[in-house]
Amino acid sequence: MDATSRTLPGPAPRTVHELRERISSKRCTCEDISKNAKPCKHPHKKVFEVCNNKARIDRSYDAVELADQVIYFIESAGVEESRDQVQRIALQELKDMARFGWIDGKREVFRRLGWKNGKNSVSPYDMEMLIECLNELFFGSTLGVLFKWVEGLRDSDGRELYGCCSFMEDHILIRMDATFFDNIPNIPGKYYGRALSRLGTLLHEMLHAFFQQYACVDCARVKLGFGGHGLAWQMAGNKLEKVASQLFNAPIDLSRFNSYRCDWQHLQELPCGHWLDAWDWKEDLLRERVEDTETK
Repeated sequence: MDATSRTLPGPAPRTVHELRERISSKRCTCEDISKNAKPCKHPHKKVFEVCNNKARIDRSYDAVELADQVIYFIESAGVEESRDQVQRIALQELKDMARFGWIDGKREVFRRLGWKNGKNSVSPYDMEMLIECLNELFFGSTLGVLFKWVEGLRDSDGRELYGCCSFMEDHILIRMDATFFDNIPNIPGKYYGRALSRLGTLLHEMLHAFFQQYACVDCARVKLGFGGHGLAWQMAGNKLEKVASQLFNAPIDLSRFNSYRCDWQHLQELPCGHWLDAWDWKEDLLRERVEDTETK
């Protein structure tokens, strides 16, 4: 059985350091993966066309090229001189939502996002308003996404989920668990920890939505992998974490390493050291799900 068709042996690594130890004695596989990659049987569109194909389902693009395109959107959002008018307005809208107090009818969306039960605190309408601002800021206004709160969200194996992203007939549906989140400390006077946890989950799922909406299904098996947390998603996720943390002046965690660990038994090959360097996982971002017992 060759390396591209086997499942990885043993338990998933608990830390990035442990994973590096496992791959340190192995030859880098970057070149092999490139050489052995089979050409896709489907013709791909030029990735710049995504900008003119907004909010439509069109799975005709190479996943890695899509990652480069969304990284361009994200980098533009992070530099004041590079933002276009739509991004500038979206960023101001998000800052208004993040303030404590009534700001032009924004109704303290971020503050309420930090309350115990998301479903009882932030309406789907307000969540979709938040999603649209994030879409305009980080995704070039390319997403067509609806939102739903769910209690007791689980995957097909029965594992509890922070959120999930589903491909529907003419749109993408993001669902998030209303009561499970990370135990992130509050930032006094700025953010509740629960709001930061949910914002990280929302951005995580929006990045999935981008690839689900546009990535060629045939290529995605290799470049996104089982669970969708592979090469292309990790490349874009690293940039999204950094720029979002910069703009919100708070730690935004997309749970990239822990998500990769959850897919471990379905991986077909170890990542090489170069990939780990590019993905820039942090040891302290291993997330642990908690259920809050506070009233609000």
